[in-house]
Amino acid sequence: MKYFIVSDIHSNLEALESVLAEREKHYSDSQLVCLGDIVGYGPSPNECIEMIFEHTENTFLGNHDSAVTGSTSPERFNSYAREAIQWTKNHISRDNLSRLRGMHLGRHFDDFLAVHSSPSDPRSWIYVTSIYTAYKEFKSVDDKVIFIGHTHIPAVFTMDSDVEMTLPESIHLDRHKRYIINVGSVGQPRNADPRACCAVFDTEKMDVIYIKSVYDIDKTAKRIRDAGLPGFLSDRLKRGV
Repeated sequence: MKYFIVSDIHSNLEALESVLAEREKHYSDSQLVCLGDIVGYGPSPNECIEMIFEHTENTFLGNHDSAVTGSTSPERFNSYAREAIQWTKNHISRDNLSRLRGMHLGRHFDDFLAVHSSPSDPRSWIYVTSIYTAYKEFKSVDDKVIFIGHTHIPAVFTMDSDVEMTLPESIHLDRHKRYIINVGSVGQPRNADPRACCAVFDTEKMDVIYIKSVYDIDKTAKRIRDAGLPGFLSDRLKRGV
């Protein structure tokens, strides 16, 4: 089985369309999984929600999704994020708001756990950014392979006797080790690479491959400005930060 795993789309329709085109072209036999934050920051919340749900029901709640539904306080976000959350609340359709409210925090698949932020306490929105936080997460669950998003930075944490962090383009999973794999961000990368990022997991080969897709950033940036969203959210896309 192949899983095409996306996260942190953040209402960036052009980026989402680019990775789904990659899926259709090269991984049409894969099952789509979305790790959350479909909305926030960008100008296309309705289109992105509808596109994701057109392709899969395996989509899980992110902190921005939760804030738009009212389940997470916007006070936990910076000023740019809060402004985008309020903008999204004002523009999202009733049906799409209902879709966000119906999403679960995660799911145990046969071969991996999928969750937006952290397996130990998904609703606390913990950022797994170091070997120290990864070690605590490994200790909190028994799953051998865990896919996450949330930080917008692709990374692989490997636990054997110790925990290691790497930033590979692809990795073959050792069945004797455990992994926390951050798939990066489709709509707002923060690893100084502005391309839309996601990952493919082949459960038979035990391979994970990162997909980096070029899209029309200028078009998205203009649409952010035209929507009246903060200019910072437009400018950062070009720098991948």
